[in-house]
Amino acid sequence: MAGGRLDGAGDYDDCCRIANRPPFLDPQIDHLRIVHDVTNLPSAGVPRRLGYTLLGDREATGMRSPDDVGIDCLWELRRADWPGYASLA
Repeated sequence: MAGGRLDGAGDYDDCCRIANRPPFLDPQIDHLRIVHDVTNLPSAGVPRRLGYTLLGDREATGMRSPDDVGIDCLWELRRADWPGYASLA
């Protein structure tokens, strides 16, 4: 993260964009998923900007922060929809 900024300046998007590539190098992985609490609107922007599709809401599982309401948004990016897919061919 350039400069350690997580304020919407794009650093987090860049990290996630880079992190999408290694899993898709494995031909057995056909999708990636991201979850975040429904009230965390800045977190919703990351998968949206990276081309993920919102699948819907679900009851939260696992660890939660004190501000979470217990409902997660579930996002998915399929290999064929990934912007870097053509570079794997």
